[in-house]
Amino acid sequence: MLDLADIRQPDVRRGYTAQRRSVRRFAPAEYMAARLLLPAPLQPDVIVLVTFMHDTDDRIDHGSRHDREKALQAWRLLVDESLASGRPPHPVLRTLS
Repeated sequence: MLDLADIRQPDVRRGYTAQRRSVRRFAPAEYMAARLLLPAPLQPDVIVLVTFMHDTDDRIDHGSRHDREKALQAWRLLVDESLASGRPPHPVLRTLS
């Protein structure tokens, strides 16, 4: 799958592999649908987007409304800074950039 998507850098491949394993664990039906229905070159990016969605959702599923809003604001700031700098500190964001 990674070869067909022309993902060659070892550290990037490790990131995609970690995200793929994560999606396979928390969303097995969605993972299988992506693997069976999407062309191989699209699969890595779709799987990473599912991981990003899941990670974002986890941040706002717990705590008071105020805590969830703060968590979402902090995540948004990290996402924006990561995309602007090109050096994301979070594994999910590294595979998105």
